[in-house]
Amino acid sequence: MNDDLFLLSLLIGYLLGSINFARIITGKFAPVTNLDAITIEMEDGKNEKLAGFGAATASMVLGPRLGITIALLDMLKVILPMLVLRTMYPVDPYYLINGFGALLGHNWPIYYRFRGGRGMSVMLGSFLVLDWIGTPIAIIVGFILAFVFIGVPMLAYMLWLWLMIPWAIWRLGTPEAIFTIVMNIGFLVGIIPELKTIIRLKRTGRYEAYQEGLYKTSMRLRWMKEMTDRFWIFRRIINRERTEK
Repeated sequence: MNDDLFLLSLLIGYLLGSINFARIITGKFAPVTNLDAITIEMEDGKNEKLAGFGAATASMVLGPRLGITIALLDMLKVILPMLVLRTMYPVDPYYLINGFGALLGHNWPIYYRFRGGRGMSVMLGSFLVLDWIGTPIAIIVGFILAFVFIGVPMLAYMLWLWLMIPWAIWRLGTPEAIFTIVMNIGFLVGIIPELKTIIRLKRTGRYEAYQEGLYKTSMRLRWMKEMTDRFWIFRRIINRERTEK
């Protein structure tokens, strides 16, 4: 593998990934809105500031249609260059290097003082290029596990990402398996601010109120909660045990 092409693929991915469509489209359709100041309303009046600046945050302001548009654009900025590089260099994994660069750029964009999104759309786009069959299978299985068996709606958000690792190990080659692992690590590093918030709120007993605020603000998360309430097979058992206590 050529070192110059390696660095060029990474750089192109990073620069394209740094294009923050959430900020661009929010600036066009809601110019008075500052994504850096979006908060979750809490019952105690101490609102919590959101740390991400991607499609999910923008959809809370612009609505689901524009939120989906932003997500699609974020996917395309990684899908198109990855497809080009895979076509040009079918033997070498330059397209995987480009995909990782796009995640770095999306999460830590050079154009916006390294304050970006959390990379879910970029992850989805890159994994679709990696395996367009395995990705929807992982999403469906992840949803079923989260909604039906585990009963944690937030887990549906990322469970499918982890399922891509064993899928790649089983069905794809070593570079692709390493790619899924590295991308998952990059995603987990990107959501460290949210994880810190969750730990802090759990310690102070405010996490449930934070969850409710998220459900009220985000239609996507509210849908996940509704699916869990409807399909979680252990819900009645858990509720009965809580009532007895």
